Amino acid sequence: MSIRLKTRNDSLLGIIEKNRTEHIRLAFKEFRGRLFLDLRVFEKRPGSVDCSPTKKGICMKLSDVPKFQALLDKAVTPGAIEEA
Repeated sequence: MSIRLKTRNDSLLGIIEKNRTEHIRLAFKEFRGRLFLDLRVFEKRPGSVDCSPTKKGICMKLSDVPKFQALLDKAVTPGAIEEA
């Protein structure tokens, strides 16, 4: 898989709103010359205009993304969750 990031802004894939003060960002991140997929919770702190990253989240190698996707697909399959 070959991915080229033109600018830092090109790495953001999407945002999921969690609540009034938090959201989850899905983005490609480069670290020590290697590319990772990062799912991170960002929060808006009181008195701040911008959101800041928290420690809550995961960062995975791109080679692990298909495995992660397969698990997510399994989670949304009808009947995957039994209701009590």
